[in-house]
Amino acid sequence: MRFSIALAGLLSIGLAHTAHADYKAGLDAYQKGDFKTALAEVKPSAEQGNAMAQFGMGLMYRNGQGVLPDYQEAHKWFSLAADQGNGAAQFNLAMLYHNGQGVTKNFQEAARLYRLAADNGNARAQFNLGTMYQMGQGVPQDYKEAARLIRQAAEQKMAVAQFAMGGLYFSGHGVVQDYTEAVKWYRLAADQRTPIALIALSGMYANGQGVAKSPVIAYALANVVADKNKTYAGLRDTLGAKLNAAQLKDAQKLTRDIAQQGTNRVFDHNLAAK
Repeated sequence: MRFSIALAGLLSIGLAHTAHADYKAGLDAYQKGDFKTALAEVKPSAEQGNAMAQFGMGLMYRNGQGVLPDYQEAHKWFSLAADQGNGAAQFNLAMLYHNGQGVTKNFQEAARLYRLAADNGNARAQFNLGTMYQMGQGVPQDYKEAARLIRQAAEQKMAVAQFAMGGLYFSGHGVVQDYTEAVKWYRLAADQRTPIALIALSGMYANGQGVAKSPVIAYALANVVADKNKTYAGLRDTLGAKLNAAQLKDAQKLTRDIAQQGTNRVFDHNLAAK
């Protein structure tokens, strides 16, 4: 009896090592872009209950990597990993319910799964759940809870969440309206080259909200975006029309500096020099 128990234990250890080796080989193949090999190597480990391998299977079926896209298979594997507390799988499973991919669209179930992933520290889940609270989608509308969740994602340096926090402080939704705080969060997102944050920050400088009014900085920020996205060329030109020749020259230099160094480094350097 003791021998059979010991043998079973040794076999289980052997299987665990084999499963780990399969998963490692699959991960190496995935990182090299050899998705068919990755799928074949990861599957045995996933079938033996490895949550990360199950998540990988779901990812490959969702993305059509090494296999035709299959949202139902993705749902199966994400579910297995999510049930083991894998935050990335919980987030991706929530996305399937949110978008109605492989399952009937269900905002309540998406919100439940986002909550699990958010509690696991997943920034994208925190942000998505926060926006659901903003809109009252699958959960009661609650701007304070939206702000709390979006802040968690923003504090993990998620650019779109930083921009969203700026918007909440600008509008006073879920937080006390505070233009200075809005500028702080817009700057953080703008420093990650987020176009809409650069435009929002431009507006703050154009109107003197939370910062000293500066037509030069407003133009430079808009110009950084307009150089790559002609949608904002009209805004840039409107701001430029208010500048004299000397100001326009300064603004164009500032545009180059921001594009090369980022907003925070340029603005902090300028403030230190004063």
